Amino acid sequence: MERSMRWGRCGAILTVLSLSAWGQNTLSNAGPGGLTVTMDGWGMYGSCTVGGLGSDLLYTPIGSTTPVPTTCWSATLFVAGTLPPPGFAWLATNFFPPSPPGQANNPTLTAIVPGRHYRTAPPLPTLPGFTIQIDHVLAGPDPATGPPREGSTLTHLYTVINTSAATQTVSLVRFLDPDLGPSFTNDRAGASRRLLDCAASPPFTHNREWVFQYDLGELPGTVVGISAEGLDNAGNPVLAVQIQAEPTGTSYNAVMANPIGFLQGQVAGDMNGDLLVEGAEPAGDYSLGNGLTFPSVPPGGTVRAWFRTRFTSLDPGSMTPASIQARDLTCTASRGNYTGLAQGPLLCVGGQGTCASIPAGAPIVIQMAAPAGGPPATHYVLYATFGQPLTGATCGSAEAGDFTLWGPPVGVFGLGASGASGVLGAWTGGGSGTGFALMSSIPGVALLPGPPAVGAPPCGATILTLPGVLPSGFSFTLQAVVVDLAAAGLPLRVSNAADVAIGTCACRSH
Repeated sequence: MERSMRWGRCGAILTVLSLSAWGQNTLSNAGPGGLTVTMDGWGMYGSCTVGGLGSDLLYTPIGSTTPVPTTCWSATLFVAGTLPPPGFAWLATNFFPPSPPGQANNPTLTAIVPGRHYRTAPPLPTLPGFTIQIDHVLAGPDPATGPPREGSTLTHLYTVINTSAATQTVSLVRFLDPDLGPSFTNDRAGASRRLLDCAASPPFTHNREWVFQYDLGELPGTVVGISAEGLDNAGNPVLAVQIQAEPTGTSYNAVMANPIGFLQGQVAGDMNGDLLVEGAEPAGDYSLGNGLTFPSVPPGGTVRAWFRTRFTSLDPGSMTPASIQARDLTCTASRGNYTGLAQGPLLCVGGQGTCASIPAGAPIVIQMAAPAGGPPATHYVLYATFGQPLTGATCGSAEAGDFTLWGPPVGVFGLGASGASGVLGAWTGGGSGTGFALMSSIPGVALLPGPPAVGAPPCGATILTLPGVLPSGFSFTLQAVVVDLAAAGLPLRVSNAADVAIGTCACRSH
């Protein structure tokens, strides 16, 4: 929704005047791919806020030295039965009168890492029946070492403690209303696809990881995406319940009528089921939403919700449009970019190229083939990422934000690289933890030595058998950098990813 229709520019003016008072809440990283934002203690920000407790998020696109405004507003809605009618409230200072209730207090933040990580200081903010600790963390620009810098990730972590005497159902719904250009009406939106849809045709089903917005006319190549991940009281992963993208700014009446039901898992205006609004489909002033529901939080129980915002230019040198790259994060990351994809997976565990369920105590057989372009005996570095890097959950796999490199570090070696580090380089995506070099056919490169990969896809020959000593309730994801002589430019490619779910952990299709 245009700023001229949303309280004019007074919010932005008040923000500028109040920076000295609220400077402790400013997160910033310099240079291309960096961002600067000032927020209230709850995590509210944007140029359409009032009261001087927030600011526009300024992002510096790749190839530019000039920060650009990006956001009308962003805030999180808290839903629980212990709250007075209507049963929900903004985790934000009152900023949209006469909108539904916000908070009269603005929590004080303590600097954990100045400019990069702030946390609510004691006494922690409370809502009826709950105490909440909040962390705001800025990561990037990525990669962590060396050029180029693709983008940055802003994460809000809400740690919610049930202080009531009853078991509660709790939901947190996050909204972002980006404005990526001065007219706002040129924006388009989309959602990431399921892994099961990677080789299929529309209609697709969203994978509940990313809902995103871009403006190919006014800010070409720049994409903003949001994701939601959680852990329940037992430490088990909780996925986003739904996502939503609306073309007319935030639909306040619909949100207030049913804040959970409003999230329908749709991209409004998508007429052909490809989870993108492009071409003849209607552009608009898109707003984004996603949410998490914790159905059973016992007295004294604690749940955690991570909401990530990613600003990035993706791969500016790719022939693939930025909109397609953003939609296909999981597909690109999981399928890899080696030649000969049609012949089947390069990397397998127990003959499975996507995910293998392994009984606790059973051996884990890892196989790898040589790419179609050879050489017949291919060198590789095999990387491992354990559980969900962001949340620390031992079950589950790395989400798109953890697992995809948002841009090419060298030549054509780019999208599809896992978060990995080793002597060949360091590549990260999404600002979370990286994997490590588990095994390589190149001596001294990884933890374990291994034979070259041989045989044709799918799967090839066994390169490693791990004894069945890993505990139940444990998972990890494997992906390899391989030599591929059929590749244009640098003869390196990334294999498909293979998840390993042990015992009580379940395979997931994102």
